[in-house]
Amino acid sequence: MRLTTVPSRTAIIGTWKMEGGVGWIQLGADGRFSATDLPTELFNPGTWQDGVTSTHGTWTLDARGGSVDLVPVDALRAEVSDIGLGIVERGHATHLCVTSGDPGVLCDFLLQRAPN
Repeated sequence: MRLTTVPSRTAIIGTWKMEGGVGWIQLGADGRFSATDLPTELFNPGTWQDGVTSTHGTWTLDARGGSVDLVPVDALRAEVSDIGLGIVERGHATHLCVTSGDPGVLCDFLLQRAPN
């Protein structure tokens, strides 16, 4: 697995499912996202929290095409944090990655494109 980039927003629009879990993120063409059944700690980095959460908000692709920034509407109330998802390649498939703060670990969570 390695960090990579995508050429445009179009390359990541769609539904991404959490590997090993039931959660998913939908990235819409209109710049909005919705997320369902994701680990709570995903939106509260640095602290372990048990359970799952659902939220929605806006998303953008950074200028170099290497990360996706999610801004949940709840972030305005400081209940959750913005989150950045790295873009990684494993095999020949693009994945979204919640990057890890642990040395030697690239991703804490990995999302793969859901089949249509």
